[in-house]
Amino acid sequence: MAKDKVVPKLKITHKGVFDLGDLYKNIKGWLEYNGFGDEEKNFQEASYTERIKGESKQIESMWVAQKNVDDYFGLTIELTFAVVGLVDVEIEKEGKKIKSQKGEISITLKADLLKNHSDDWSPFMASLYENLVAKERKNMHKTYLYGRVYALHDEIKEYLEMNEY
Repeated sequence: MAKDKVVPKLKITHKGVFDLGDLYKNIKGWLEYNGFGDEEKNFQEASYTERIKGESKQIESMWVAQKNVDDYFGLTIELTFAVVGLVDVEIEKEGKKIKSQKGEISITLKADLLKNHSDDWSPFMASLYENLVAKERKNMHKTYLYGRVYALHDEIKEYLEMNEY
């Protein structure tokens, strides 16, 4: 399976108060809504590491979400989370006490167009198909993926900004 990089690296950083569980839930919901988040078929948490340093936690996690658009092309989004200095805090919002976390989070998004994702095509046939028959379709899928990744990026940024306390 070959890939074309569509978005090599897109990074979001945020320092402050946020609810990590709710952020995960919102991103996972976005992935599911856009066809990338089915844990039975095309979504996996590829790695998760949690370290406790004194009173705070450090978390590193990677998600890989894939969407096959046809028998040849697939789309993949990789999200890498790095959280440092994560501590539980209690904040007051609209007169109510809410449990949340405080720390610094960095989320890196990468996206690739997968070619011959099932490895069913010989290299010769794959090259012919990709360069002669499906050249326009390939560009359409790249454009679509690029747009979806930037939409996810904007969604995450908006969530973090809206949920500042």
